[in-house]
Amino acid sequence: NFKTKETKLSFDLREKNTGRSTKFKMIENEEPEIRITSTGPKTNPGNPLSVRFEEEDVNNQELIRENNKEFDSYGIIIGIKEYDNEYFPPVDAAVEDAKKIRSYFEKSFGIPSVNMEILTGKVDQVEIIEKIESIRNKMNKNPSPDKKLYIYYSGHGDSDGKDQYFITSNTKKSSENIMRQSSLSHKKFYEELKNIRTKEINLFIDACYSGVDKKGEKFNDKLVAGQKGETSAERIGASPIPKELHDKIAIFSSSDYNETSYTYDFIANNVEKNRIKLSLFTTYLILGLQGKADGSAFNGKKDGEISIYELRNYLQKSVSKKARDASPSVNQNPKLDCKRCKNTDQILLKTK
Repeated sequence: NFKTKETKLSFDLREKNTGRSTKFKMIENEEPEIRITSTGPKTNPGNPLSVRFEEEDVNNQELIRENNKEFDSYGIIIGIKEYDNEYFPPVDAAVEDAKKIRSYFEKSFGIPSVNMEILTGKVDQVEIIEKIESIRNKMNKNPSPDKKLYIYYSGHGDSDGKDQYFITSNTKKSSENIMRQSSLSHKKFYEELKNIRTKEINLFIDACYSGVDKKGEKFNDKLVAGQKGETSAERIGASPIPKELHDKIAIFSSSDYNETSYTYDFIANNVEKNRIKLSLFTTYLILGLQGKADGSAFNGKKDGEISIYELRNYLQKSVSKKARDASPSVNQNPKLDCKRCKNTDQILLKTK
């Protein structure tokens, strides 16, 4: 309740059992505020912290480029906020994230509302599979060879060291085995997608431990980044993506396989009633789709189109930097696994 222009607080948190020290700074002033909180389970709940955050208007509908309706495009949006097991705290940002992404699916990607399936709030794995089946039935009846599917997921994610999981509202955590049985594994999720007859699938995952599992697979980034590198640091498991999807899918993940993804409270002009909760990754995904990602490829050329690699570069640079701005110990590094790219960039969206 200090009535000052600026208040600075520094504190040192020591983790129980490990004794590892994490230092944070909290700055509050008249500028918009970001409070970063983990979307991971209670083993890594992420204590709130605040840093300066430039006022980026993710609410401005006028910044959404409205393209023509694409009747061969389909969408699935999932935002899971509520969880039965107290081990998984509510993800307050998930519903707001899903709401905002819907606008971009409908307007920027031109997906008709009749071609969309949306789940928010309290969602279990059976409901997710039902929505995938609904979209699969619609798409497989459409004879067009140019069909596209866009999928967005926001909620908790977890890993058992062998596979990654979408944590649904009814997931239990009494043991690793129970967690595996009561959640939706990435492997099962991709298996549900493989029989959809579509030209391409663009998947956006905003969850902890969401980077794609890989083992010994190399991805040549020389075209864009000027160097070779793996798209994920994962070393322990084989890729869960079936070969039927290799020429179709591009996956944007909010963090690496072993990292937490973060949410924040955005308070414009220090007016409490203006507080909204969003995720760091989805905020920059929105800003990238508004056009900020244009020109983020290796040549820096802005041409009114956003490519797969441009969006990847923009997300990696922006999200990683903002996470580090919160604290040097906060790491969140978005990843891209583009099976269909084969080292060739592809246009994702027109912004002009």
